[in-house]
Amino acid sequence: MKVLKIILISLTLGIISSGCVKEQPVPDLPPSQSFVLEIDNIWKTSPAPIENSGILSKSNFVFAAATIYWWNTVLTVQMVVPFAAFVESFNHEPIWDKTAQSWVWSYSIDIHNTTYTAELFAETVTDKVNWTMYVSKTDGYTDFLWFTGTSQTDNSSGSWTINNDPDSSNKDDGSIIPFLYIQWNINDDGTSEITYTIIEEESADNGNYIKYGIIDDPDLNAFYDIFRIWEDNVVSIKWNTTLHYGRILSMLHFQDPYWHCWNESQENIACE
Repeated sequence: MKVLKIILISLTLGIISSGCVKEQPVPDLPPSQSFVLEIDNIWKTSPAPIENSGILSKSNFVFAAATIYWWNTVLTVQMVVPFAAFVESFNHEPIWDKTAQSWVWSYSIDIHNTTYTAELFAETVTDKVNWTMYVSKTDGYTDFLWFTGTSQTDNSSGSWTINNDPDSSNKDDGSIIPFLYIQWNINDDGTSEITYTIIEEESADNGNYIKYGIIDDPDLNAFYDIFRIWEDNVVSIKWNTTLHYGRILSMLHFQDPYWHCWNESQENIACE
């Protein structure tokens, strides 16, 4: 009888425990540089390509700035809401959602005089964390799936998929359109790499990408590789983030396979 009671108690505890979801440890948010492309000030402050049309073919630096300009516009204008919503999460503490079995960062943020409410969900699975961001816009859309992502628990690498802005989408049925895919990794030695690729299938820009990296090189410690689908051409740029001299390679533009350089004053010089 005693043995039977022990068995019944064990079964009861097993049923109860199977219905309980253990609260997971709070995962660390991926670093902001996993999401937001760092644009060096020399590219931020350079004039728009149309303002340099007269010297575009002559200045190596201006051609490099013009090549980056398109991506700078995409990432600072079209992606302002998901980027701002993600960065804001660092200012808040998550709560455990028993129903979703996830940690949730929930908060409001004002962007261009409009209030948005964001919910960032995080679910840890083995050595990875799955991320999901829903955003609601005042007098606009509700619980829109702005992006999803996956990161290693040590935040050494991961990826994001950003969906197209529902306010600018051509779809009338409310369907979600994947727009941008981000792959990133950050190393212990301070080097890093992030790639943005346009994945909007019906767009003429589908397949365009920009890869940005910080490398262990005392001379040229940063680079961009930029592919534009309509040109079928890769533009490679390397520069020094302190002194801002650098070089650029583009078969299409220069009609040769060689690097073309500029100095600290952004003047053309012969490459060493």
